[in-house]
Amino acid sequence: MAASESPDAAFESFNVLRERLKSGLRRVMEIKRKEPHFVAALIMAAGCEAVGKLLDAIDGSKREAHDVFVRELVLPHKTLSSAMGRELFKSLRHGIAHSFRPKPIVLADGTRVWVTVNWGTRQPHLGPRRDPPGIWVNLPTMQADFEAMLNKYRRHFQETSRAGREPSERWEKDSMEKASKETDRAWHAFLGGDADVRS
Repeated sequence: MAASESPDAAFESFNVLRERLKSGLRRVMEIKRKEPHFVAALIMAAGCEAVGKLLDAIDGSKREAHDVFVRELVLPHKTLSSAMGRELFKSLRHGIAHSFRPKPIVLADGTRVWVTVNWGTRQPHLGPRRDPPGIWVNLPTMQADFEAMLNKYRRHFQETSRAGREPSERWEKDSMEKASKETDRAWHAFLGGDADVRS
């Protein structure tokens, strides 16, 4: 690349995201006692969502939050439909993020499908659980699928890399939390500015 050419900021953004996700997940998976099942599952569900958003910011698509999770981590196992994968994503992503446990999937007759996140591979990944009714999510299998997905999209970014490529403004905007009118001045004061905190 010539000195005057700007780097591929999109590729750099993906590499930072990929490294954070892979290293964070690996550190969590190394914990020997009181295995943090839910933390690992949340990293993977939220990580798939973040990868989808960055891909949108590059190619202009509008992926749903669950799309990468379903396509890359669920459908290859051929046990669940896309719609079932979407509900599994919501159970893991929203359930763990908001109440630190997967949400049961409630069927029309009231049956609850319990999502069991487990550390081993003894039970079939994304296979049925009989008592109580549910589905097994095996973290080692899911981790292998997740890392394969990250590597796949890294190759995609490498193959399509070009100098000056930037993620869309939406990526930047979605990556920020805008201060409200009522807190803007307080944040300035907190940071040592002259704004009056009382307003």
